[in-house]
Amino acid sequence: MKDLDLSAINLVVDDRDPQAIFDASLARWAETVLAQPRNGSVEAILLEAIATATADGIYAANRFITKAVEGILFLYGVPRFAGASASGVVTLTLDGSRTLTVTAGQRLFEPSTGLVLLVTADTTIAAASSIALPCRTESTGGAGNSITATTVIDLLDAIPYVASAAVTTGFTGGADAESDTSYIDRATTVLARVTSSLVLPAHFVAYCLEDPRVGRATAIDLYEPGGTVGSDIGHLTVYLYGKGATLSLEIRDELRAAMGAISAAMLALHVQPADVVTQAVTYDCHVLAGYSTTDVRNTVNAAITAWMSPDAWAWGDDIRQTDIIALIAAIPGVDYVDSVTVPATTTALTASQLATVGTIVGTVV
Repeated sequence: MKDLDLSAINLVVDDRDPQAIFDASLARWAETVLAQPRNGSVEAILLEAIATATADGIYAANRFITKAVEGILFLYGVPRFAGASASGVVTLTLDGSRTLTVTAGQRLFEPSTGLVLLVTADTTIAAASSIALPCRTESTGGAGNSITATTVIDLLDAIPYVASAAVTTGFTGGADAESDTSYIDRATTVLARVTSSLVLPAHFVAYCLEDPRVGRATAIDLYEPGGTVGSDIGHLTVYLYGKGATLSLEIRDELRAAMGAISAAMLALHVQPADVVTQAVTYDCHVLAGYSTTDVRNTVNAAITAWMSPDAWAWGDDIRQTDIIALIAAIPGVDYVDSVTVPATTTALTASQLATVGTIVGTVV
């Protein structure tokens, strides 16, 4: 297990190496005995041995609490997310009509990312000039998501009759391993529901957020999709959004079944994808002297994109012109904001909606 970052609880870690411990011991010896032991003397050798053993003990003791914390969270059913491989389809074009079998485990190579791709299933063709292979990246991480359709692929393992290879379905689904901070943030939601049964809307939200595939979750009580909020007795609807993408129906059904098994039998539970509202932005602003209009425009656009993101937007928070103006005005180099013409008015969002930015048109002078 990886060492957890416990700086949030102000734990002081003493990780002095053997030399630092020996130096402190030697200084204390000189103060007490009023003499400095000679190099190679019995006293010096004893101090060196004790310093080495003490440093090993300090190292082990300082890491015990991190292992204990992660071990407890694992017993709660929250293991650290190790990351996920990206998957896609690579098509091999052959030198003619062939009958061919490509076995799982054959290796390909994507030059621009340096990633090795693995064929994930045995694939056979008969009298065909091409073969489509389901593949995944050998290593986990989000880098594989940058492998797009038409990308040229090289072969690492020999496959007969191949004239060329290219990606036909872009790679998706790759995810980086969980950091200490994100792991602790996710794991602490376990404590938000101290009962094994799900009762309150917050329990359902906490349960979903324990799943590493879920990025955002909210629950609306007394509501079924298409009904009236507050009037649909016996219904509860949970809205979910993944890590930078909409969760698939398969994952939503899996979570609905799992939550249904530990909630009241009379409860009608619905699990829906978040309704992500795309909002274009058009603005005009002036820059201060000495600033590049291109640099400022790029900075403003990046700030708007990061701010109006489903990964960060508050559920049901309206999209207001005044908030966009305040965001742009706070960017270094912006003198003042002339106008924000899109959105022309406040865009109202419901409790099941998140916002994402669409086309940004910025005039910076």
